[in-house]
Amino acid sequence: MYFGYASEALMMTSERMDVQEDISSIAQVLDRLRGRGSRWTHVLDEHNVVCTVNGQLARFSDGIAAGDEIGIFCAKSPYAVSAVS
Repeated sequence: MYFGYASEALMMTSERMDVQEDISSIAQVLDRLRGRGSRWTHVLDEHNVVCTVNGQLARFSDGIAAGDEIGIFCAKSPYAVSAVS
């Protein structure tokens, strides 16, 4: 499931993904999604993404299994304005 800016920028809220035997972690799911093109690579930059597995905060190295629900959040919108000093 995609939330916030990730949902807006990727123009989707959810999808089903077949988990292949070679995909066993959040990092591998994100790599597979980034393979879809530059927009996906930009939105799912590892410095900007927070993920959950079945509603629990997850590390990129955490394992996944068939049937798990993965939530993808962008930690910061690219539209955020920084304070000017």
